[in-house]
Amino acid sequence: MSQHPSELTLALDGEVTPEALAKAAAAFARLLDAISQEGASGAPLEWIISDLRSGSSVLTAECRATDPADAARVRTVIARGHRFGEEMEHGNGSTKKTPALREIEASFRSLARGRLVRVRLESPERDYILAGFPRSEAAPGPLKTIAVGSVRGRVQAMNSHGSMRFTLYDVNDDKGVSCYLPEGSDSEQEMLGLWGKLVEVEGRITRDADGRPLSIRDIAGISAIEDPSWRQAIGAAPGFLGNESAEDIIRRARDE
Repeated sequence: MSQHPSELTLALDGEVTPEALAKAAAAFARLLDAISQEGASGAPLEWIISDLRSGSSVLTAECRATDPADAARVRTVIARGHRFGEEMEHGNGSTKKTPALREIEASFRSLARGRLVRVRLESPERDYILAGFPRSEAAPGPLKTIAVGSVRGRVQAMNSHGSMRFTLYDVNDDKGVSCYLPEGSDSEQEMLGLWGKLVEVEGRITRDADGRPLSIRDIAGISAIEDPSWRQAIGAAPGFLGNESAEDIIRRARDE
């Protein structure tokens, strides 16, 4: 279990309009209120926005107990959130939901249309696809897969409030990948030194049905790599780099 089991994150994949973002935030707020009422049994809890990433549609809220004696209630509420996400992803359990939760479920499903391709619920432990389908209709099988591997990208949007995590912008499509550092990790200074740099992150990767990485957990290593640039090939004289043409050098640099 993460050292910060009190967070839930709503992530929107694709192009997001202000109207869609407002609707998503409203549905997320209703979800947090509903699972609090269901799991807290009247204990005074509050939700605080701990991360709102500029330039992307990712909203993280942290549940806090006003009385330390109610800390167990927080875990119960987060567990309710996980259950909601799992039921939505697998399309079951809707008959057991309260009318409020069924309305919230419908709100999330209505968001995934047009260029907003997917709605996800995320925590330091798991990802759930609430709405949306694979970008390719030919992609069969589950909505996501989990396997150990590595992803290359640029480090951006670090957050040390709640869980220690950062966003990695994948070199293949420049989409954000949530990276959760392991429990007890004291990597804030190291990550500050890597901000804006190209790195390779190894860990347990959750990917969508098309293979695009969504998140990385149980991170085993973060390695800075040389940032290839086609600009290094500008002015390369014919024959200076062997038989390879300047055009081939530029093309290869882009593909690395």
